[in-house]
Amino acid sequence: MYYYLVSPIKIVRSDASSFTYSSEERLPTGTIVEIEIGKTKSIGVVLQEVRCPDFEVKAIIKIVEKYPLPIELIQTAAWMSKYYATHQATVWQTILPSGLSKKRRNLNLSTSVISPQKRIKNVFTTEQQTALQTIDNLHSGTVLLHGVTGSGKTLVYIEAVERALKEELSSIILVPEIALTSQLVAEFSTHFPNVIVTHSKQTEAQRHAAWRKIISSNDPVVVIGPRSALFMPVQQLGLVVIDECHEPSFKQEQSPRYSALRVASVLANQHRAKLILGSATPAVADYYIAQQSKIPIITMTKPARADTIRPHVTLVDMTNRNNFTQHQFLSDPFLKSLNTALSKDKQALIFHNRRGTASTTLCQNCGWQAGCPRCFVPLTLHADKHKLSCHICGFSTKVPTSCPECHNADIVHKGIGTKRIENELQRLFPNKKIARFDGDTDIKSTVDERYDELKNGDIDIIIGTQVIAKGLDLPHLTMVGVVQADAGLSL
Repeated sequence: MYYYLVSPIKIVRSDASSFTYSSEERLPTGTIVEIEIGKTKSIGVVLQEVRCPDFEVKAIIKIVEKYPLPIELIQTAAWMSKYYATHQATVWQTILPSGLSKKRRNLNLSTSVISPQKRIKNVFTTEQQTALQTIDNLHSGTVLLHGVTGSGKTLVYIEAVERALKEELSSIILVPEIALTSQLVAEFSTHFPNVIVTHSKQTEAQRHAAWRKIISSNDPVVVIGPRSALFMPVQQLGLVVIDECHEPSFKQEQSPRYSALRVASVLANQHRAKLILGSATPAVADYYIAQQSKIPIITMTKPARADTIRPHVTLVDMTNRNNFTQHQFLSDPFLKSLNTALSKDKQALIFHNRRGTASTTLCQNCGWQAGCPRCFVPLTLHADKHKLSCHICGFSTKVPTSCPECHNADIVHKGIGTKRIENELQRLFPNKKIARFDGDTDIKSTVDERYDELKNGDIDIIIGTQVIAKGLDLPHLTMVGVVQADAGLSL
């Protein structure tokens, strides 16, 4: 009889995270098993073998997954629990996929957007060659890749992954938004046949199938996804890449409230792997830590393509109403540039980081303002659904026809949201294909689902929030408009 410390994935006691169980067969560390807790059953992870205890213990019911978790991932989970003062069970819930004990049908996980093809040997710029040389010289540890937009950071990632694969090592590529996975998968699939995508928009069965494919793989794999992809059970990890590492989406707001950059550094150290933090605008804190820790900082200051044209930026004074003779909130220079781009069959992107139709609903008679009773923030008007919604807690209510305090019918809606911009542009350009991307977009109309339309230029006008402002490569785009740019500065 063998005895093991098993850590369940649900909290049993706040002061204990593992319990002793017995097994008739020897189990390696990291084995995922089913155990009995009281009268209920739960999934647990075998942490270590222990001596025969002097008290009665329950037996492990069965082995759920025959392939054990990597030791490095278990050590990282233990570090997260201690560093972020979070119960070990909460960490396991973050790391492991849901429905581990369910029986699944075999799913086709063909994620290659483009069939792999042998391209002509990549030609690197001097800065890219220097970056790759610095990465090669690094046995393990972190490197900060500070490259301007268009400097060819993605090509550096691809070459670094290719060199890791030659050493039979796997790679994990993290992106800040699920919307960027399609673009990166398209890039990587032209070079590598075994690209696996995982993110929260997939079904439970799809995520479990991807997880099982990774844990059972004897060959090195390339995993692409948002911060949750960091916890895929990769056996021989050689490289972790965090693209756009300055983005706040790499910090989880629910428990465990971890930073993917810090956890990736710990995981890479456990595997003795390399970690590349790539960004055109690294966070000041990350830059300072790199300097103080003597971490290599690679600087790429020039665009990879010699024919790159620097954008011409025009600031429009919104206080001068002479700039708004054609429309209430879309300026004359804005509409002129938009017409020019559309007349040449090019794309235009309109950015405004506020969803809905109008941001404020108030009574002009007494000054009453519609607010969320839970969060005490203004409710946003969604005219297409005829309701007011809170974008924090999800509270919604009907649009009032009169003031609930003074009963005056003089209710006005002020402010601009992406839905209002979409309605106005559809009125101004009825023959153009317009698409809006924000938190209210239907699941079948997200950037991830419509990436090919965006890249091929099938969509004429793109409207959206920060979802469309994070590293999308749009070759047909010639005009970008930021509506009420000073609103995003929170002045």
